[in-house]
Amino acid sequence: MAALQKGAEAVYAKPLFFICGAIKSGTTWLQLMLDAHPDIACRGEGHLPNMLLPGMGKALQKYNNQIAFKNNSIFNEIEGFPRFGGSHHYALFRTAVGLLLAQYDGEDIRFIGEKSPDNVLALPILGRVFPQAKFLHLIRDGRDAAISGWFHNLRVSKEWAEKEFGSLKAFAEHFAPGWVRSINAGRDFGAQFPERYYELRYEDLLSDGAGELRGVLNYLGARDGETEIANCLNAASFETLAKGRGAGEEDRGSHFRKGVRGDWREHFDDEIHAAFRARAGAQLTALGYDDEN
Repeated sequence: MAALQKGAEAVYAKPLFFICGAIKSGTTWLQLMLDAHPDIACRGEGHLPNMLLPGMGKALQKYNNQIAFKNNSIFNEIEGFPRFGGSHHYALFRTAVGLLLAQYDGEDIRFIGEKSPDNVLALPILGRVFPQAKFLHLIRDGRDAAISGWFHNLRVSKEWAEKEFGSLKAFAEHFAPGWVRSINAGRDFGAQFPERYYELRYEDLLSDGAGELRGVLNYLGARDGETEIANCLNAASFETLAKGRGAGEEDRGSHFRKGVRGDWREHFDDEIHAAFRARAGAQLTALGYDDEN
């Protein structure tokens, strides 16, 4: 028990970062790049603010309700037992995250990261609970992200995707507002805490992986030598992740389906494009994606 507690505390002695972005924006790709760095551990998706935090809240509320019942019905003539408050919830959440991240192996690890797309909707909470943390926000053209999301859903459960949405157009209409909300949430946090926020584009990673990765490593304070960058890029190249396929060679049965920009042009007809732009056109323009028209 003491070793576990010590390990959780040791996590927060190291620089901590969170990767976030709208779904299917390339956050897994960035995570794999950084995890290949010898000083960095960043693996899997913890879904900390959208699964762990509310799950703990429900457990604590159930406990509080049971204690309140005991206090009021059995021990009503004496002072009752304390219950958890909101600050306790966040303190326990911080400890739980430390216990999880402490399981990364390797004494040489100097930076610890976690990647979940939904982090972008909880940056104020993560920022308060982890005041030393930095945040990497990856942005991608929402039209390409929508196409990637559609084929991802078909791969995971075609029956569910077709029942839930029925068509690519319906999915695009559903996806667009969420993409806008995610972009705004990330950029709003960045405007308030610019020193804790780093924004990059999926498209720039494709065109200049070395330059973009160097910028991220400089921001984190990690080594950015040619060897480190080459190893990270090689480990997370499309060819490596897709087991030999080149970018643009599609495999709809793979998580790493195609690895290109502008794929929406092959799948959006005028009606779908108009429906997407009706819901997200202002954001596309603000981000400069109108050049893709």
